[in-house]
Amino acid sequence: MATSRYNNSWILNNNTFGPYFETFGDYWFIYDNIQDGTIKSHEVVTNPSVRLDHISFQEFGDSQYWWIIALCNNIGFAPQVRGGTSLLIPNNLNDVLKYFD
Repeated sequence: MATSRYNNSWILNNNTFGPYFETFGDYWFIYDNIQDGTIKSHEVVTNPSVRLDHISFQEFGDSQYWWIIALCNNIGFAPQVRGGTSLLIPNNLNDVLKYFD
């Protein structure tokens, strides 16, 4: 089973919308580690109409890790990006997942 981005997330409460998960805010350092090479990565340029879940399946063998790609590229948690977008993909998925155990 895939590791969830919610495993170590705080459940916050908003009076208007109710409880929600805090996810990206605590993991900004992963983006920095990808950018400075601490987490080894390679570049993938997206094709039109290819979503992050498709790239996740191609790269990691599991489409559920699309959020890792989003996190590593500071693009928010949307599964689609424009064609021609340059993404940095971790060479070793466990280099990122270890922060969620």
